[in-house]
Amino acid sequence: MTEDELCRIWVPRVLADPSAFGLDGCLLCGGPMKVVGLFFPNPDVAKRLGQPKGKQRVVFYALCAACNDLPDKVEKVELFLLANAGVQ
Repeated sequence: MTEDELCRIWVPRVLADPSAFGLDGCLLCGGPMKVVGLFFPNPDVAKRLGQPKGKQRVVFYALCAACNDLPDKVEKVELFLLANAGVQ
């Protein structure tokens, strides 16, 4: 399944009930959630995150409006997720 297909399937589900996916505020600052993002780690990182063979690892996260406007938000989100998963 492509990343676009996964987004079309999962984003509406996550937006319908963010708390069911553990999203209760901005990943970076804890502020009120404004947008939902999906992180698709590269194969090496996905393997270190425990991706089962034949599956695709996807991590959902939320950002507030201010953090979503940061020019380096992608890098900050990736660093945060990897650091908290023990993957550097």
